[in-house]
Amino acid sequence: TMTTGNGVLTNMAVTGSGGALVFTGPGNFEVGPGGTVTAGQRAVVSLTGISNLSYTVPAGVFRVGLKGSSGNDGAPGTSSLTLATSNTIVAGTLGVGDVSANNDGGGAELFLGQTNVLNVGSVTMSPSRADSLLQFAPGTMSPTLVLRGTNGSGPTGTWSVGTVGQRNGADRRAFTATVDLSSGTTDAAVNWLVIGQANCTSTGRGGSMLSRFTMGAGTLTTGSITVGRILGSGTNGVSGAFSGLGTLSIANPAALVTATTVSVAENTFTGTGSATKTVSGTIALSAGMLRAGTIARGAQTGTNTVVVNTSFLWTGGTVGNLAGSDLTVDTLPMTLASGTGTFQADAGRTITVNAASPIAGAGGLVKAGAGTLVLAGSNSFTGATTVQDGVVRLANSSALRSSTLAVVAGGTAEVAAFLSTTVGGLDLSGNGLVNVTSGYMTVASGLSATDLVSQILAGRGDGSWTGTSGITSSTAAADTALGTARAVGWLDNGAGSLSFAFAALGDTNLDWQVDVLDAANFLASGKFNTGAPATWFEGDFNYDGVVDVLDAADFITTGLYDQGPYNPPASVIGQVTAVPEPSAVALAAVLGGWLVVRRWRRWRSPCHVEGL
Repeated sequence: TMTTGNGVLTNMAVTGSGGALVFTGPGNFEVGPGGTVTAGQRAVVSLTGISNLSYTVPAGVFRVGLKGSSGNDGAPGTSSLTLATSNTIVAGTLGVGDVSANNDGGGAELFLGQTNVLNVGSVTMSPSRADSLLQFAPGTMSPTLVLRGTNGSGPTGTWSVGTVGQRNGADRRAFTATVDLSSGTTDAAVNWLVIGQANCTSTGRGGSMLSRFTMGAGTLTTGSITVGRILGSGTNGVSGAFSGLGTLSIANPAALVTATTVSVAENTFTGTGSATKTVSGTIALSAGMLRAGTIARGAQTGTNTVVVNTSFLWTGGTVGNLAGSDLTVDTLPMTLASGTGTFQADAGRTITVNAASPIAGAGGLVKAGAGTLVLAGSNSFTGATTVQDGVVRLANSSALRSSTLAVVAGGTAEVAAFLSTTVGGLDLSGNGLVNVTSGYMTVASGLSATDLVSQILAGRGDGSWTGTSGITSSTAAADTALGTARAVGWLDNGAGSLSFAFAALGDTNLDWQVDVLDAANFLASGKFNTGAPATWFEGDFNYDGVVDVLDAADFITTGLYDQGPYNPPASVIGQVTAVPEPSAVALAAVLGGWLVVRRWRRWRSPCHVEGL
């Protein structure tokens, strides 16, 4: 144990150009002031003068920054340990800023060497009231870190980055705990990573813990990650903040973080007291990849008033499902502040961003991977949404209301069954596919009627609605295969807005029933057999740009006239009462009468020419 006496500042540097320092126990390795200490005490130890450090005590403690159980508050003195070039540490606990509860401890810094193998049961940073820092030593070239449990193969149990507890004294300052691995390459396996906690276990006044974990290149494999947490059942005082604030930052393109569960801002505080209590959790993703089974707001089982803040700041990088499982983003608002964020779903897997997880911001979204992304919330982000591969399913009427949907070859945008949804724009120039299923899509701007019809014809293909690009309907394809004529209808809404939907021939206004309104639209357009350009609304049901006898035949033979809705959701199927009159006969009578009147009027015309 390396310690100091009362009021003494100790500096220790091991110099040289090689050699090894070996500890085999059974004692602990501790750097910091000990005994009864006074404010400002610290210990500074540098082992940069040796090549190898080996500490092998599986039940031992390897610790920098400690404080005795009595004495005055130790802040702001900061103890530090800089490791050797190559380090192998086997210990039950690795501690940084590991002080006792109640009084404030000083800070502690652990600087890793070039090669670091840490086989430890747990990593504890600032477990009560202290500052802590763990990072690669500045200026170290291409440093590496391998973190495992004491057996060298399984995961480390818990890595706790910062906890603040209550205290009896007047000082309620904010503490920080920081892990910065951005300058090196990491291979870490941990059961539970906890970033930023406030834990009130007895009577006292609080403080704040601001914790940050920054991942560099390499992999961090965890069972679960908790970002921001407040817990305990004690009595928090009447003044001063009591806060657990955590941030997980992934900013390296070569970073991969995996977790079964990522929990953001967890509140399980059941104690009492009127002091302001806050828990905040932030995920900041700008590069690299985060793969998980669930990314969600943490449990909210606390019984005392707590301010809960959650944030997912996304300016780049990828969010993907955990291998072999789906991913749900639950009750966690996401902000595409700038740049482009990517959702990557593996083949056969689904990523669901639920209704309580809206996506906002000026950035854009990319869908990669052969699986499915479900957007179930009302989103307001304004950047483009590009479907590069797999499926994006729009499961909310406003899923992409402010975003241009761009689908390229290999990608499919799909409307959830029976849903009417709006997109800011639609770009299919990359030969992608839109499947409207049994739903309805409105394009707010940026698409011409000519381009829309061209894309519908591409999706129609040979008439079976099985095209591999353009706009199609899998529901129409299934019905057509059974001999029931169905299609994709379209409307020009004016002001640059267009709509298209699963439709029966003759449903001119796309309200999913064929009735007198449709007959009136067909008859009132005056386009029949004139050769004048016509739309679906005017009776062009085969997309040839005119209304003729073929369209009239399509209208008549659907058998849907005055039969009620033909496209109800499953929940209301059976509630529609069919009109007993044969619809085709009724519609034929209407159209036939109209044709007779039209021919009579033409015959009576002064300009009538026999044979016309």
